[in-house]
Amino acid sequence: MKMKENKRTATLDSLAISVARGFGRVEERFDKTDGRFDKIEKDVGEVKENLKATRRDILDVGDRFVPRFEFDSLLFRVSKLEQKIANKR
Repeated sequence: MKMKENKRTATLDSLAISVARGFGRVEERFDKTDGRFDKIEKDVGEVKENLKATRRDILDVGDRFVPRFEFDSLLFRVSKLEQKIANKR
């Protein structure tokens, strides 16, 4: 009976040591992964800021330029006026 208990104790001890080593390796991997996640979070923050700036720029374009349909309409009207003036000369 004592022999079985010694084997179990030895087996449990070796199992505990193996598990502890495994957790140590997992902890090292998590430390490496944390650095990668920090970089990803920083990159995503930069992308969000760029997207906000792009959105502002696009909205500002409407304030600085005439829409295409208005430009075409004015171009047509000016062309008609030029034709009338040319016909009067």
